[in-house]
Amino acid sequence: MVYQPNPDQPEPHGPRIDSITQHVAYGKLPTSIKAPVAYTGNPNIRFQFGPVFIVLKDEQAARSLLAGLDELREVVDQLYPNLDAELARQRHERAKTLRLDDRAVDINYLNGGPPARGLERPA
Repeated sequence: MVYQPNPDQPEPHGPRIDSITQHVAYGKLPTSIKAPVAYTGNPNIRFQFGPVFIVLKDEQAARSLLAGLDELREVVDQLYPNLDAELARQRHERAKTLRLDDRAVDINYLNGGPPARGLERPA
């Protein structure tokens, strides 16, 4: 069944895209965002990411792009984990645990090595 517009009912204003293009990106791409300084009713936000140029016509379009970027952030974090940040987080947690246990915070032990003299565990 093909959709035929009904002149008695207004056209539904659902999401739509006026053009579709696929780009394959490598490396760091330049980003530019432009929006009006003063609120003018329904301002257009111009978002350029390398060769991709997006004009966001309303708040729903802008919020859906933000939601998509949040989903992209989760995927990127899973595919390319920041191991330095994770190790720093684990080190901070270990130091916090040692402080809560009222033990002296030994840097060598904190980094995963054997404890310093006087802090050894009994055999």
